[in-house]
Amino acid sequence: MFEATLRGSEGDGGSIALLQKWKHDLNKFENQTIPDKELVFGRTLSGSVELDGSVIAPDSHVKRVVINNPEGEELEVFRRSVATGGVVDHGLMFLAFSADQERLNRILHRMLGLEDGVSERLLGFTKAVQSAYYFAPPIESFS
Repeated sequence: MFEATLRGSEGDGGSIALLQKWKHDLNKFENQTIPDKELVFGRTLSGSVELDGSVIAPDSHVKRVVINNPEGEELEVFRRSVATGGVVDHGLMFLAFSADQERLNRILHRMLGLEDGVSERLLGFTKAVQSAYYFAPPIESFS
């Protein structure tokens, strides 16, 4: 079962939330070929199937945001996003929940290339315009 809650602390059962607003340059992205677009995300555009190891780029979104613990197990983060904007302005509201803030920090550092010098290719087409961390208390704390 997926765990995005704190354990053994005053906030036991709560989660750390990351809320971000992203602004996209879709005109620039649309000028890319389909294979180049797929390399940006590390997934096929048709079906959203993850590219295999021989094709996926080290600066793809999938490669930058999936993180592992020292034993090589993936550290889970619950993520949701929704498109925003209108005819001219395009973007995304992104929300992530995690059992600890360090996990979310590490993902952001990997996107920016702060861990290994490899920044995410997607950043050539989008930028974060707002970003904030919140604490989401457990539902039991409201009773």
